[in-house]
Amino acid sequence: MGISRKITERQAELNKSALSAREATLTSAGAKSFDTDPVWRHLHAKHCQLGSRLRKITAVENLEAELQQRKIDRANAPEPEAEEKAPKAKAAKAVKAEPKPAKEGKGKAK
Repeated sequence: MGISRKITERQAELNKSALSAREATLTSAGAKSFDTDPVWRHLHAKHCQLGSRLRKITAVENLEAELQQRKIDRANAPEPEAEEKAPKAKAAKAVKAEPKPAKEGKGKAK
């Protein structure tokens, strides 16, 4: 199994030529349908598998490019001022410091 685009593309190219050769052999033998031949089915399945791998590699490459762009954007973005952060933190602490009201009817009755 190829882990890079270059290796996977090479495998797909080799498989495609083997599949074409098998189809030519079956056509010259007078076969009406390729899907009854086990060798063709195996080559065709490998062809589909490699195509799926290439699509997945493309998706991963796009995701990595998007991630790199986000990192660049974040590095170039202006930093928020410290004054804006401080009031928000104090307000959050003030909300947490308020005592919760006691719930009625939750205790054991004797």
